[in-house]
Amino acid sequence: MEKDIIKNLPLGRFHKLEDIGNLVAFIASELAEGLTGTTIS
Repeated sequence: MEKDIIKNLPLGRFHKLEDIGNLVAFIASELAEGLTGTTIS
C-alpha cells in the first residue's frame, strides 16, 4: 500500500523532517517577504 501512495507523490517520496524545517526557515526569512496567500503542499 505504501508503494502505491509513494508513486502518486510529486517527489516520489514522503517529506523528510529536514524538508519541513527548510520550508519553515524559508518562510520566516526575508526571502519570502513577497509571498502572499500562497498554498504550500
